[in-house]
Amino acid sequence: MAVFNRFEDPATERDYVAGERAKWRPGVRWLTVIAMGIFVVFALMNPIFFTAETLALYNVVSMAMIVSLIVAYIVIGREEYLRWRWFDPLMFTLLAVAAVVLMQELARRGRLQPARLRLLG
Repeated sequence: MAVFNRFEDPATERDYVAGERAKWRPGVRWLTVIAMGIFVVFALMNPIFFTAETLALYNVVSMAMIVSLIVAYIVIGREEYLRWRWFDPLMFTLLAVAAVVLMQELARRGRLQPARLRLLG
């Protein structure tokens, strides 16, 4: 048994892969919306708790990921998405790298600001 099974006819395999990716399309689009929402909420909420210098890299990465996820959402709706197999792993790898960079930045430089917290109640 082969590790990566193939159809005997390449056209049949392309049609099968395109059909499967078409089935996944709504779920992948929802994942991009959820990820985009997470980055938007983090970008809006973190200025409450962290200093401006801590947020510089965080905001750049967050905005880059929001723009990337908007582009991904658009691409997923197009026919090219069905043919390009490496789009999903590439998108989710970028998402994971961005999350690691953001968490490391917050862990390295993040400190709660008690004066700002008093404004919250």
